[in-house]
Formats: sequence, C-alpha cells, structure tokens
Amino acid sequence: MITDNATTTSLLREIADAARQNPEEGFMEFEWAEGRKPFKINDDGWAELCRRAADPGYTVRRRPRTIAIGGVKVPEPMREPPPVETEYWIADPFRSKAHREYWDGFGFEYEWLRRGFCHLTKEAAETHARALIIASGGEVE
Repeated sequence: MITDNATTTSLLREIADAARQNPEEGFMEFEWAEGRKPFKINDDGWAELCRRAADPGYTVRRRPRTIAIGGVKVPEPMREPPPVETEYWIADPFRSKAHREYWDGFGFEYEWLRRGFCHLTKEAAETHARALIIASGGEVE
C-alpha cells in the first residue's frame, strides 16, 4: 500500500511514463486492487485520484511480469537472490507442484535461481510447475 508522498509521486510518475511510452498498453503494466477503481470521475469530467495516500480504494502496484511456458503464462521467477531467511517456493513438478524453502544462500539455491525455478509465492510456483508438466505432455491433476 502506498504510505508516503515520495512513494506516491514515484508510482504516479511510473504510471505516466508507461502511458506516454506506450499509449495503447502502458496502463496494462499496472493493476489496481481487486474490486477497486483507480479513480473516480467527477461531475465536471475530471478524474480524481485519492486525496489520502493510504486510501485503500486506490491501491495500485506494477503488474507482475509473466513468462510463457508451453503456451501457459507463468509469473516471472525470481531473478535476484532474496535476503537470508526469506521464504520462497520452488516450482517442482515431482513434489506436489511446489515446496517451501527459506533462503540460506547455498550453492544449490543459486542454481535453482539461475534456472528460474524460484518464486516468492506458492501460487506462482504451482502455476510454473503445472506449465512444466503441460509442456512435457503430461497430465495435470
């Protein structure tokens, strides 16, 4: 959630820059909180953003990037190592689709990261594992 004016200004600048660079799809890089509208249209036709930075009716974030595996869109895996003790999930079609780990910085973790199997959420890792199964011609439960 946006909590300060510097963060709000930075995010609004990112949204404006994305829209300017790609007028057709720039806003697609961002997503608004589910069930919420990013702004309201006043009677005079102007769009009004929230007046308070922490107004939950106007929460926004950069849309998570995706990759395609066998025609399935998958949340992009982690690309940088997280801080030590961070919970993360491995896309693993052999072990109930995903399993939880805590980053310790071991060599095998860097190998998993380099190969693109690490995700910050269980759901992303499960989606990735299902895509791997489908791309291999296997069946998903």
